[in-house]
Amino acid sequence: MTQVEIWCISDLLSKFPNTPAYQSSSQRKMGVLADGFSYDALPISLVVAVGTASSGPFCPPHKQENINGSVLIGTKIFMHDGHPDSAPNPDSQWRCSYFDQLMNSSVADSVWKGLGGGTLETALMCPPTYPAMNGQHIYGNGCFVAIGDINVTDYAEYSVKDYEAGASFITQCPGNPNGVSLETTHGLIYAAAREYFGGDPPFIFVSGIVDQFTMFNIDVGSKVYAQNVSGAQNAGVVVAQIVGNQLATHG
Repeated sequence: MTQVEIWCISDLLSKFPNTPAYQSSSQRKMGVLADGFSYDALPISLVVAVGTASSGPFCPPHKQENINGSVLIGTKIFMHDGHPDSAPNPDSQWRCSYFDQLMNSSVADSVWKGLGGGTLETALMCPPTYPAMNGQHIYGNGCFVAIGDINVTDYAEYSVKDYEAGASFITQCPGNPNGVSLETTHGLIYAAAREYFGGDPPFIFVSGIVDQFTMFNIDVGSKVYAQNVSGAQNAGVVVAQIVGNQLATHG
């Protein structure tokens, strides 16, 4: 029997005030993420981090372009500390030993079945603001990297801090064209899973793209709810397929 658990970080953070200082804090998120791994004694075969995201400095087909409304799936993580000790954020001071390093997962090949687009793409919604000109598509590759912008709680900083995180990836991983997704939480879920497994976890990320690299204020700012709902829905379509794959594989 396969048991599927869905955890919402916002629910885990509901005991804190509903302000960015708490709800967007990497430190606060890491303080509650372990609850999802300790909740049940059953072994965990796959961890899926899912949410809305910006495009990274590279987008399929490995060049800067608008893919708003599309979904990116990958397995690797790169986290950059947006507020290190030299410029701390009093609301978020989470630290780890592998900032600015490319981190791997141990996800099984079976997770990719049926994720190549086609029929599945017909269920994707078009976002209201600056949608991709060539439609919404599903891009999946085990080499794709989710770049994490860590310890950033002020949305007004996104354009600058996202750029810094993307620039760090380009510097630390020269010649790597796979930094395709950028947001604040995929890497934290990976970190919690890595701590639980004591090494490379069976991890995959699913990013519903709602804004172009460093353009959060433009692409999302005018219609925050509608833009994010479409991105979340599209990411959910892919997660449903992934869960179906696991049920078919494990029963």
